[in-house]
Amino acid sequence: MLRGFESIFGDAKQVHIVVSEEAATYRPEMIWLAEQLNEQKHRTFNIQHSTFTGFADGDAVYRFFELFDLANVPNSKKIFELAAEKRIRLTPPPKPVFEEKMLFALLWNRHLHDFWRQELGESFWRD
Repeated sequence: MLRGFESIFGDAKQVHIVVSEEAATYRPEMIWLAEQLNEQKHRTFNIQHSTFTGFADGDAVYRFFELFDLANVPNSKKIFELAAEKRIRLTPPPKPVFEEKMLFALLWNRHLHDFWRQELGESFWRD
């Protein structure tokens, strides 16, 4: 597990694991992971809050927040700008189709069929 996680950051010497407040209950696991990886001394892993903006060119960022929560992640705009400019390596990449799967599950749940018909209207299902 450690080798697999460590391998996704290319040749970045510094990795910032940005944990949002919404995901804060996972912070202890991320701290443990960073501590284990820091013992290997291949690169430095730091756990950051969602207000951290001290990224340097060539750093890697592990995004431990969902796209639906961007309004509550103050540094998300900076992270995405730096990634778009290829100044940092961002993983996982922002791909909403992979993060919003629950919406499809709820939409097609047979127990919610009548609710969705009422809320979305009959034409939604025909078109």
